Amino acid sequence: TMTLGSCLFIIGMILTGLITELWHFYLAFGLLLGISQALFLVPMIPAAMVWFRRHLGLGMGLIMTGWGIGPAIVTPLMGFLILRLGWQWTFWSTAVVSATIMSIMICLFKDRPIDRGVLPYGAYPDDPVEDPQPINREQVTLFAKHISSTFAYWNMSSIHFLGCVGHAVILVYLIPIAVQEGLSLLMAASLLTIASSVSVASRFGAPILADHYDTKKVMAFFYFIQGITVVMLFWTGDPWLFILFAVIFGIGYGGESGIFPILNRKYYGQAPVGSAYGFQLLGAGVGMALGGWIGGIIFDITHSYDLALVVSIATS
Repeated sequence: TMTLGSCLFIIGMILTGLITELWHFYLAFGLLLGISQALFLVPMIPAAMVWFRRHLGLGMGLIMTGWGIGPAIVTPLMGFLILRLGWQWTFWSTAVVSATIMSIMICLFKDRPIDRGVLPYGAYPDDPVEDPQPINREQVTLFAKHISSTFAYWNMSSIHFLGCVGHAVILVYLIPIAVQEGLSLLMAASLLTIASSVSVASRFGAPILADHYDTKKVMAFFYFIQGITVVMLFWTGDPWLFILFAVIFGIGYGGESGIFPILNRKYYGQAPVGSAYGFQLLGAGVGMALGGWIGGIIFDITHSYDLALVVSIATS
């Protein structure tokens, strides 16, 4: 699955370098790279849940830290490369370097600990021994059908959807809001880098906290921080207040998504959860898309982002 995702990523990046029309951008960057991202995103978590019999919070913290560091580094780097190399060569060189790194890492990756001849992290000697045979697809399908009829299955996807609407509004519209308040474009863009950088700490810490304490309370805390911080944007005009907002918002934003695998483990144990987590990420993806779109529609109608900020607060 990840090999297919890497192939689509390379194709999408190369085609993005060739765009001459806006619809080309939607097709190459939006559709192809969107699909490739999903093909990487969805299998990674169930794989981590197989490799970590216990201390899953640590495993998720490490993965989520990577997801935080990546955007924090690459966003300014891509801007620098576009200025130096131009649009086309930036995307082409990124495709070549990324494809090389991903190919090596996918070759090193194993689906299950038994494929490498080791035990899952945190396994005890008296734990059930992992079956060396391939997973029974009929049993997986039957289990997926069973859990899809439970309240938790739909509720967790709904929570992910609402949380992603909440932070997508901010991630997409923070820059125009800041520019509207008098910040330079460079300063406004740096706010996202600050939020992404700060989110690394909570991405690492939130799953570990959820693994050791009341998962629901930990999740509620980070959602609350993500939502209540947005109130600042109604009165923020000073650059330092925008920076303070980015720091506090980054804490809530980073802690939001890494807790879902912990919930899946507590609900479903060691059972295959690819379908459940995939459905939760479907909710997240729809939420990101809706949040990123609705703010612009609201601004076109009201000539203000205030109502979009209310939506962000309410959904979080």
